[in-house]
Amino acid sequence: MNEFSQETAEAIRSYVYALLDSRRRTFYVGKGRGQRCFQHARAAIKYRKSSDEPNPKLEFIRDLHRKTGEWPRIEIIRHELNDDEARLLEAILIKAFRTDYNLAAGLNANNFCLSTEDVEGIHSDPLPESELGSSVLLVSLNGSKKDGLNPFPDIRKRELPRRVLRYWRMAREKAAIVDYIAGVYRQVVRIVFEV
Repeated sequence: MNEFSQETAEAIRSYVYALLDSRRRTFYVGKGRGQRCFQHARAAIKYRKSSDEPNPKLEFIRDLHRKTGEWPRIEIIRHELNDDEARLLEAILIKAFRTDYNLAAGLNANNFCLSTEDVEGIHSDPLPESELGSSVLLVSLNGSKKDGLNPFPDIRKRELPRRVLRYWRMAREKAAIVDYIAGVYRQVVRIVFEV
């Protein structure tokens, strides 16, 4: 199936859907209205790796089609939602499934699928900056799909020094006063190095 009838497209309102690979593993979660869930395959057909901006999701869909002759299976997870409900469910499922090809985590995604340590870190009573007594450079451990870097929970302990102690651009005057470099994920210091 490559599109809904007009009657169905209007009746389902906002919905959340998943794209599944040939092993029925969810690799992308999205929200949409109308024919949105079918647009990924259409975009993959038109996508040209050499001339378009890199898009790993579209490359994956093209590779899947080339290897299996099939487009991703589409599952409508929930329909007849309003836009706010669809955004909320999409964000929850992206975090829960830990999909490989969602470039954005979804609206308020930092509130979902947290470890108990993360919840404690968010709600605990942190040390005020004025009480530190040292100059600290904070380095985000959020990760970057563009650079191929995983976010904190998926970083191996032996990789933490390399992730935190990289070359960071800053004015010489500011660099000269840094006493510590701290790796931070979701407002919690995960590792500290003395300069």
